[in-house]
Amino acid sequence: MPRLTTRPRALLFDLDGTLTDPAPGITRCLTHAMVCLGVPVPPYAELLKAIGPPWEDYLPSMGIPEDQVGAALEFYRDEYSAGGLFEATLYDGVTAMLARLKGEGFQIALATSKPIDTATRVVEHFGLLPYFDFLGGATLDGTRSHKQDVIRHVLDEFGHADATMIGDRMYDILGARHHGLPCVSVAWGHAPDGELDEHNPAAVVSSADHLVDLIISLPSGINAEPTAAA
Repeated sequence: MPRLTTRPRALLFDLDGTLTDPAPGITRCLTHAMVCLGVPVPPYAELLKAIGPPWEDYLPSMGIPEDQVGAALEFYRDEYSAGGLFEATLYDGVTAMLARLKGEGFQIALATSKPIDTATRVVEHFGLLPYFDFLGGATLDGTRSHKQDVIRHVLDEFGHADATMIGDRMYDILGARHHGLPCVSVAWGHAPDGELDEHNPAAVVSSADHLVDLIISLPSGINAEPTAAA
């Protein structure tokens, strides 16, 4: 994993498990989709593991046949859009964290594998939109679904790669590593035990205040060259 040695120009935030805890809505709506398909619903701990990865890839591992993944996503999205997306809570200190970082002059972007329309509704619902310079998310047509694709999209928008990814799962670490970026992992999300240690992020923070203190303590400098559009 690239080291976190200097203060980046931009901070890229994951959404689910990093800024918000979406577990109530996601697990309920995923259960609804599996019941609609007649697929056995796994234990709650297994449902939580679906918070983070691209579902087109992950749902078969939960017992949903590959030829029914599309139907599962439709059942899920209908239920989630009807209200499940708001069955979430902000993690402690998130609003103050974003306000402090914005005040320090960082560019702040969302970089989530959640569909961008849904992610935008969540960000607006929790009053976080004023802190973001750009919202990057997945597309429903599958052309941008993996974290590395979303990060590429955000970097292209900013026109440089002097950035650090912040997230709670290995997908954030791997997506950042793909672009040569450091990733700071948050300890309050939904990573299974041992996942963060196994994938070796640049740092792990225990609270929103800890994250801000870490980032603003870094010396000024450029740690990445400008990036051309893909």
